[in-house]
Amino acid sequence: KKCEVSYGVATQFWGKGIFRQSLEILINEIIFNNKFHRIQATTSSKNMRSIMSLKKIGFKQEALLKDYYRNYKLEYSDAVILALISS
Repeated sequence: KKCEVSYGVATQFWGKGIFRQSLEILINEIIFNNKFHRIQATTSSKNMRSIMSLKKIGFKQEALLKDYYRNYKLEYSDAVILALISS
């Protein structure tokens, strides 16, 4: 079994550990109670806070997706895929 997590954190909550704490609770539920083997997340390659938080929890970067996102100015930017595999 596998799944993908998606998230957004309001700016007033940045840097307070809420994202990591919430994701740790979710991971426990997904892996241990629902027996999922793989959890995947996709984020902007520029979002270092998100990438570092995911890596602290145990996610590993697996791929770089070139020109994955397009903004309102029609400019492209890259994304990364990170995954956590249960052991």
